[in-house]
Amino acid sequence: MVSKLPFDSLYKYMSVSCVANGESYVLLTGAPDVLLTLCQQQQTPEGAEPIDRAYWDAAITTYASEGLRTVAAAWKRTSAPVTALDHADLRSDMVLLGLACMMDPPTSRGDCRH
Repeated sequence: MVSKLPFDSLYKYMSVSCVANGESYVLLTGAPDVLLTLCQQQQTPEGAEPIDRAYWDAAITTYASEGLRTVAAAWKRTSAPVTALDHADLRSDMVLLGLACMMDPPTSRGDCRH
């Protein structure tokens, strides 16, 4: 990890800047509705494509109706490590990776993946 923005309930996300295998990245996790506003693209097996907001909104609504807590994840490559990560660094080029859901409190009911 090069730098981080710890979770803040005002922003509803946390982020880290890191280097892996010689590549620099910014990773972001937090409230799905917030990350959807920060991401203009979504990751697919073929690469990044324009985000399908209706798809993600429907998935979030479905999981919430099942009583699941949902967290979103996003990322972007950077040309160099971000040594002083700031909220402005998250305002462009973020790519939504997907959602993770969990029971609150956790039970053996199952999981979801998108």
